Amino acid sequence: MTRFDPKPAITPNDQFALLMETYSRPLERFFRRRVRVQVEVDDLIQEVFYRLIRRHGQSEIENPQAYLFQIAANILRDRFRRAQKTRNDDHQLFDEALHAHDDISPERILIGRDQVRFLKSAMLELPEKTRNIFILQRFEDMKYHEIAVHLDISVSTVEKHMMKAIKHITGKVE
Repeated sequence: MTRFDPKPAITPNDQFALLMETYSRPLERFFRRRVRVQVEVDDLIQEVFYRLIRRHGQSEIENPQAYLFQIAANILRDRFRRAQKTRNDDHQLFDEALHAHDDISPERILIGRDQVRFLKSAMLELPEKTRNIFILQRFEDMKYHEIAVHLDISVSTVEKHMMKAIKHITGKVE
């Protein structure tokens, strides 16, 4: 007598579809925060899943979320390296004598470090919401409407917080 197992086996295709369904949106948010050209986001997400498919038949993935986001980070790193190489190749076309560059002296390094410390101090004096909005706009390169959607507030509120942050920080400089 054969025993019937009521639970059908999950196929690799089902597992892959489940991973795509579960992690496509989080990957989209991850890339949108880090990529300036937003039309590339879908291509980057596709690349993540393509790399996942290529590893078919290898060992089982213990933590799919960590693995997918590690792939995403590697893709961004590769993309950055390619962009740097392209920029470096373009710069070599110009005569270096026409484009002299400043030497970075120890004094300039100290001044830069002091400026960073000063900016951190001024930012820490801001209210948390204002500071977060400032960081998202200035350091994460998010646009006002993206910040508004991300924080579930109006664009006008984002603008007010940015004006407050800029006024505070520039007031500290003067």
